[in-house]
Amino acid sequence: MENKIKKFRAFKLMPLIALSFLTITTSAIAATTGTLTLSGDVGEELSIVITPESAATTLDILNGVSGTLKVATATETSNLSGGYHVTMYSANEGLLKNGTFSTAYQLAYDGGSYTSPPASTSPVTVKTVASQTGKEVNNSNIDIHVTAFAAAPVGTYQDTVTFTIVANP
Repeated sequence: MENKIKKFRAFKLMPLIALSFLTITTSAIAATTGTLTLSGDVGEELSIVITPESAATTLDILNGVSGTLKVATATETSNLSGGYHVTMYSANEGLLKNGTFSTAYQLAYDGGSYTSPPASTSPVTVKTVASQTGKEVNNSNIDIHVTAFAAAPVGTYQDTVTFTIVANP
């Protein structure tokens, strides 16, 4: 019987012995260095906001506008390292219309040359920013020239111009 008790005690001690061996083995192969990966994401930011001046709705149709007349400010925001470009087009293809009557106009964007806004099917690029080193906010003036229409019939002459900011390819 005493022999059975000894075997039973030895049997009970086996898991403890195995566990000690495992602990010793694990600590013997533990690494002396460890790594931690840290990261964060920055989302794409690309937007344009057009803020009109009061002059945009009080254009002199009869006498025209030949000097520099600021009609809006475009605020461009981008954090794209590859840069961006801005295009424009108009609903009336560069004409201020009142029914069947119209007069032409041209816009200059950010000090560029005066251009008649084309149709939406063929927007024109008015500004290109080739590259950036970080987030930038740029303000661009939008100026207008209006062709005089001295015999213009009464009414409101208008057009809608659309500006689009696009990431460079």
